[in-house]
Amino acid sequence: MALNKEQKKKILEQCDANLVNTGSNKAQFNLLNSNIEVLSYHVKKHPGDFQAKRSLIIKRHQLKIIKRNILN
Repeated sequence: MALNKEQKKKILEQCDANLVNTGSNKAQFNLLNSNIEVLSYHVKKHPGDFQAKRSLIIKRHQLKIIKRNILN
């Protein structure tokens, strides 16, 4: 369900982020976005998995915060 190292590296290369600076807003936004996609697929497939639903809600909130920081 989580992203492995190769997937994270591929995402960071696609967003033109520095592979060393994975804490930048742009990198975090793209990583969270792809993680949300994976969780959304999992929740659709397993509707009874309440922990995954909770994780999805938390990650969406984190994404909202990062969007706010990028705009400032």
